[in-house]
Amino acid sequence: MKAYLILGCNGFLDQNGMTHCHSVANPIVDLEKLEESQSKRVLKFLDNGCSLFDRPCLEYNMVGNAINMLHKNFSAIDEKLIPSIQSFLKMHKICGVYLMLVLKEDYNARR
Repeated sequence: MKAYLILGCNGFLDQNGMTHCHSVANPIVDLEKLEESQSKRVLKFLDNGCSLFDRPCLEYNMVGNAINMLHKNFSAIDEKLIPSIQSFLKMHKICGVYLMLVLKEDYNARR
């Protein structure tokens, strides 16, 4: 599948009008690069476990759990990326984080 799993945040503007974050979207899994057997399992999880084929996942704990599963159970997230993801989740909790599937052509067109 020519798509990315995106970890992002919605941005945060406080009550005084101070912008803390404009919003961020990071591709954390290139679904096209997964091995075929691994890809089928990951896609099934993203569809059945996270409903990402229907809508983004917006619930903070569910995002964290999905990332943990993708790393530990499916080896879809590189070990080196986990500390950065954990830091991102901690820093952007106030923004509201999400997981979303985005076609590569759509992601690259936005950049």
